[in-house]
Amino acid sequence: MKCCYRLISHFATLCAILAISSETQAQGMIKIDKIKPLSSSEITVSPWGIQFNPFPFHHNVRYHQLDTRFFLDQTPFLIEKAEELGVKWARLSVDWPSVQDNNGEYHFELTDAAIEPLAKKDVKIYLCLHNGHPKFSGGLPPFNKKQGLDHWLAWVEAMVTRYKDHVDYWEIWNEPNYSAFWKPKPSPKEYARLVESTAPLIRKTDPGCKVISGGVARFDLPYLRQLMAEDIAAHVDVLAVHPYNEMPEACVLNIKRPVKTPHWYEKSSHEASGLMELANSGTKKLEVWQGECGYPSGQNSKGWQGNGPWSENIQAKWLLRRALTDLHFGASVSAYFLLREAVSPTNYESLNHKGLIHFGNSGLKKGFFAYQHLTALYNGDFEPLENIEIDYEIVSPGSFEGAKGSNVFTVALQNNRSEKYIAYWLPWRIQDQVRQGSVDITLSGWDKKDPVLVDLLNGDVYSPEVERSAGALSIKNLPVSDSPWVLVDPDAIR
Repeated sequence: MKCCYRLISHFATLCAILAISSETQAQGMIKIDKIKPLSSSEITVSPWGIQFNPFPFHHNVRYHQLDTRFFLDQTPFLIEKAEELGVKWARLSVDWPSVQDNNGEYHFELTDAAIEPLAKKDVKIYLCLHNGHPKFSGGLPPFNKKQGLDHWLAWVEAMVTRYKDHVDYWEIWNEPNYSAFWKPKPSPKEYARLVESTAPLIRKTDPGCKVISGGVARFDLPYLRQLMAEDIAAHVDVLAVHPYNEMPEACVLNIKRPVKTPHWYEKSSHEASGLMELANSGTKKLEVWQGECGYPSGQNSKGWQGNGPWSENIQAKWLLRRALTDLHFGASVSAYFLLREAVSPTNYESLNHKGLIHFGNSGLKKGFFAYQHLTALYNGDFEPLENIEIDYEIVSPGSFEGAKGSNVFTVALQNNRSEKYIAYWLPWRIQDQVRQGSVDITLSGWDKKDPVLVDLLNGDVYSPEVERSAGALSIKNLPVSDSPWVLVDPDAIR
C-alpha cells in the first residue's frame, strides 16, 4: 500500500507541475526577457496605488488600547515593501480615536512614523480621515452629539496642519454608504453635511489640495446620485468607489451575479458607464478613483471575502484583472487593498487575508510579484487606444469549455509616450490552476514595432511570430486564460 501511495502521490505532484506549466508558459514561443521591477522613485507617474496599513484602521479603537510599539516596529519594513512594489499612490486611513484620547490630547507617533518617510519615497499619499470618537461623538458621525462637529473639525485641522507638507489629497470618511461605518444607518444627506463642513476647512488649511469623497462600498449609484443631488461636487474633486466583486469585469460587462452574493451587495448597481456620467453631471467635472478593492488569498478572511475558491494564485489573477478593468472604465487611480494582511488591534489571530504580504512571517505572496510586473510595465498616464480593431478566434479552449472569440475581454490603452498595450483574458470565474487555451489574434491599426507578449502573472516576455498583411498583424496560437496577457510595444519593456 505504501508503494501504491507513493506512486499516486508522485503522479499527483507531476500533474500539479504540468498544470502550472500549462498555465504559466506560452507554448511554442521563445522567452526573451523578464519584467524588471521598478521602485516607486524610479517611476515618474502611474495610476497604481496600495492601501498602506502600518497602523490599525476602521476599528474605532481608542488610543490607549493600541500596542504602539508593535505597530511602530513594523512601519520601516512596510515602507520598504511599498517602495519595492512600485506604486505611486498610497491610501492611509486614520481613525479619529486612535489619534485623540479621551482627555483631548493628540498622539501622532504612529502617523509621524509613516507619513513623512513614505512621502520621501516619492509616493503620493491620500489620507482618509475617518470614524466617530467614543467620547466626543458617541462613536457616531460627529454631528450626532452636542459639539461633536466642533471636536471633529479641530481634529481634522490638526491633522491637515501637521501633514500638509507631505499630503495633498484628503478623503473624508470611509464607505459612508455602509452601516458598519456610518451609524446607525447610512444617510446621503447627513454625509453631504459633513463634507460641506469639513472640505472648506481642509482647503483653507491646505490651499491647492484635492478633496476626495468618502469611497463608497461597491458602485453604489443610488447613493452617489443622492450625494450629487446634495451638490457634493461643489466641495470635492474626486468621487471614490470600492467596487468589491468576484468578477472585476462585471462593472462593464453583463455578467450575472453569483447566487451566493450577499444581500447587501446585490442591491447596488455596478454600471461603470453610469458612474462616469454621474461624475460629469455636477457643478464641475470630478475625477473617479478606484480607492480600495481587494481579494483574499485564503478563506475565513475578515471583511468581504467573496465566495471562493481562494488561493494566492487566484488573488494575483484577480488583482491584475481588477486593476486593468479600472483603467478600462476611466479610473484615474486604482488602489489595491491591501499591502500586508490586516490584524485586529485587539486580536492578532483575526486577519484580513487580502494583503499581499503575510502577517505572520512577512512572506511575499504571488500577488505582490504580479503587482510589481504591472507597475513596472504600465507606467505613465494612460488613455484609451483609438483606431484599432482586434479580432479573436479560439483555437483551443483549454479549461474554458465553450469559449468563443467574442468572449475575450480586451483593455487597449496608450500611455503618454505613445506606447501601446493590449491586455486580453477570458472573464471566467477565477480558478487556481487551469489549462490555458490558445487564440489567433488579428490586429488592424497597430503602427508600432511588432509587439511582444507579456505574462503579467509571472513577468515573462515572449517573442510571438507576427505576420503583416495589408496593414494588419496576424499572430497565431497565443495563450489565453483567466489571467491577463499583454501584447505590448517592445519599447515599453525597460
